Amino acid sequence: MIGPQVRAAVQASERAQQATRTAARRQQHALRGVARQHLRDAVALAREIAQPFYPYPVTDFDVRCIVLGVLHPPQA
Repeated sequence: MIGPQVRAAVQASERAQQATRTAARRQQHALRGVARQHLRDAVALAREIAQPFYPYPVTDFDVRCIVLGVLHPPQA
């Protein structure tokens, strides 16, 4: 037979674990959002830097190709 104090302690522990998991998920979600914003900022900056070297508007896809080394600036 489990006493009421033990049962209450187990339930409190389970609630604490659930709260910890929920907080971790929220923090992870927030960090993903911050990482996405940094990536968008980096792509925008790279586009600004690359644009003078291309005779056409540089897209986000072009920037990713430049970063991966798939696309090279035209030779003058």
